[in-house]
Amino acid sequence: KEGATTTKKRKTTPQQAMFSMLLRVRQACNSGELVSASHFERASAIMDSVRDADGNVRTVSANEGNRMIDMLTNSGSTKISAINSSNNNSDALESNRNEEIDIISNNDTSNEYQQNTKYTKDKNNAEKLCVESRSPKVCALLNSIAEMAKDEKAVIFSQWTSFLDI
Repeated sequence: KEGATTTKKRKTTPQQAMFSMLLRVRQACNSGELVSASHFERASAIMDSVRDADGNVRTVSANEGNRMIDMLTNSGSTKISAINSSNNNSDALESNRNEEIDIISNNDTSNEYQQNTKYTKDKNNAEKLCVESRSPKVCALLNSIAEMAKDEKAVIFSQWTSFLDI
């Protein structure tokens, strides 16, 4: 028959099937549902604080970025300044104290962050931020492992198992 095409079905190898399943697990692990509601609310409020009147995200200075990181990683009550689009200096977060918004976090995994924020200077004497902290996902994972009975076992699918020192 002219014009007829035939297609061959490729046989999937066990390695390909396993790789496909691992990719699906990885996609599931990146789900936003794994981020606590209070952490999401804090992040949303911080992002709203750097939007101009038109709703566009404005450019922030390194100092403002560092303060935003500090606000995200701090537990307990966090104050976030609402920044006007006209106020674009590096001390904008501190200069708008009269427009502060209180955000109280719930007792979630964010209280268990182990932060170690360091400021280093490079060869040009420019300040750089180095943050070593655990994400809410990693904190939740470590809490789940800690709560397991000694005779329980768990399987962790991750490309970062060396990071977790497992």
